[in-house]
Amino acid sequence: MRHTTVASTYRDGVPTGFLDDPRRALRTTSVAVAAVWLPVLVLWGPLPHTITFDDAWYYFGIARNVAEGRGSSFDGLNATNGYHPLWLLVCTVFSAVGLDDLAAVRAILVAQLALWAAALWVLADTASRTGWTRLADRPDATTTRRRCTVLVSIVWFLVAANPYVLKLFVNGMESGLVALLGALVLALAVRTDGNPLERPVPLAVLLCLSFLARTDAVLWIGVLIAWLAVRNRGIDRRLVGVVAALAVTGSAYLVSNLIIVGHPMQISGEVKRVPLDGPKAVVLALCVLATVGIAVAGFRAARTPSAQFPRTKAWFARTAWYPAGLVLLTAYDLVLTSEVYLWHFAPQMLWIAATLLHAASDMAESAVVERPLDDPSAAWRPVAVSSVFIIPLLLGGLYQVRSFTDREQVSAQIGDRAAGEWIDANLPADAVVGSFDAGALGYFAGRPVINLDGLVNSYEWNEARDQGTEATAAFLRDAGITHLANHGDVVDGDDPEMRDLADGLLGRGVGERLTLVHTDDYVFAGTAGSVSGARPYATFVFAIAPEDR
Repeated sequence: MRHTTVASTYRDGVPTGFLDDPRRALRTTSVAVAAVWLPVLVLWGPLPHTITFDDAWYYFGIARNVAEGRGSSFDGLNATNGYHPLWLLVCTVFSAVGLDDLAAVRAILVAQLALWAAALWVLADTASRTGWTRLADRPDATTTRRRCTVLVSIVWFLVAANPYVLKLFVNGMESGLVALLGALVLALAVRTDGNPLERPVPLAVLLCLSFLARTDAVLWIGVLIAWLAVRNRGIDRRLVGVVAALAVTGSAYLVSNLIIVGHPMQISGEVKRVPLDGPKAVVLALCVLATVGIAVAGFRAARTPSAQFPRTKAWFARTAWYPAGLVLLTAYDLVLTSEVYLWHFAPQMLWIAATLLHAASDMAESAVVERPLDDPSAAWRPVAVSSVFIIPLLLGGLYQVRSFTDREQVSAQIGDRAAGEWIDANLPADAVVGSFDAGALGYFAGRPVINLDGLVNSYEWNEARDQGTEATAAFLRDAGITHLANHGDVVDGDDPEMRDLADGLLGRGVGERLTLVHTDDYVFAGTAGSVSGARPYATFVFAIAPEDR
């Protein structure tokens, strides 16, 4: 029997209105996050620089060159594979359909927002599938169910819409794609009670795509493979099939690198990798032990359900391989690479956000269940409990909005763009510029901008840097370099650091002979090198003396 009232819809005597169904409410909340941020992405002028990282402009520039037939190159001169292939493919689509400059960037960011909303939808659906089953027998079930739904939805919105969290996933880098694929793998694990090998084909597809979305995902994927082998007490044909699919995908990736740049490994990883010494080896060994410990805790959690936190413990029991793998991923970023950025921690935040949603749901429901059936205050208990989440999240979100809109924190990228536009308008058509922070500057320069730190340059450049000044000077002169440009601290209207770097790249005395031809001045309120805080900053453009080219 089904009838409708003003308050709710009923099916077989059970209310099924919007607030009675946490799945519907949390899914809607996930969409609301995108709805709130969409006009900001589309209409707010500084947004493309506020929310992106300079490295994102490497993707945008390479995608444009691929779409225009100039190959896998940022500067149009040197082939590179300094990117994760699946996200570059997505970015290339927008350039291929004719979008350019900020229109392409905004479109890519909107696509990332959609990916983030989809990831939120998947996680919300996974966390709320059981509904408020423990409240069913209470006389105040309808009131408490709706109250819990509202409160948990507020928690979910405050987590997912926080500017800091959003910038982890919607930033021009690959992390939005990483979020959706990670959410789908986690959801598959939950729906198969911690054994996604029951669905080997979807699992293989998702894992292969996850690797292509961010190649260091191989670390948590490896932990999952080991987890499945232990859980299923051996290696069966299904697991062999999944591993074979991953092996084929990995081999194809390595071969494509050989074709593109003549080397199987990713250049950006090679440039950032640091040598392994004794202390680092000890830290890595401890991280491996932590990984094993988390996995073991997950297996134990599956055997001992929790009455107070049933969702959270079941979630951990089914997905413990993910945080276990993320320990290795974090160790790799912090111990074995020289550069670590916010978006590297997108997988960690994904799992934390989902776990927080499970915990908030459990705490709201348990606050009611733990009170006697005839206690009139029980229906209000979720409000007090949820405030533990809501108040800090609200205050943190307001603080992040203030920080997010601080133009001085992103002024360097805006200054780089202005310098790039000046280069486009004023330098000769055959000019070639070298820059260490080449992302936004190179995207707007309209001239080849060689990335000097090597992240999106060629292996030949990396080898030249290893060989010293004579080799780098020969490489840059063969490329036809005419100018150097970069942002830096202002010292008496100049950038002495760039002059020193010019000596190291092109030879002694070159820095002194550089001619400063343009400066975009601003105040930068961030960290660069060992210096932090607001200070005079600028993006400088230098002309290299003709005899040094």
